[in-house]
Amino acid sequence: THAAASVLEAYKTNPSTRSFEVHGARQRASLRAVSAFGRSMEVSGPGYSARIEPAHAFTRRSTITGDWEDLETVLFAFWLTVTIWRRQASAAAS
Repeated sequence: THAAASVLEAYKTNPSTRSFEVHGARQRASLRAVSAFGRSMEVSGPGYSARIEPAHAFTRRSTITGDWEDLETVLFAFWLTVTIWRRQASAAAS
């Protein structure tokens, strides 16, 4: 058996906000909601300036734009963002 190694970890900075601190061996970035009401998220930190945004309100398509040093970190932030969006949709439906 192989021991699982963490590549990246995310910590929720505040339970009541949509924000995370993402840490890896060489990476450090923040993922935060751009506004309190929209779905757009921002990845920022040394070497990171990117946005994750839905194409429009009635689609599952989204875009990632900006600059980044490490694609792994941005893709992990995208996964966190999609998880947030799905939880919000589930909460709204119930």
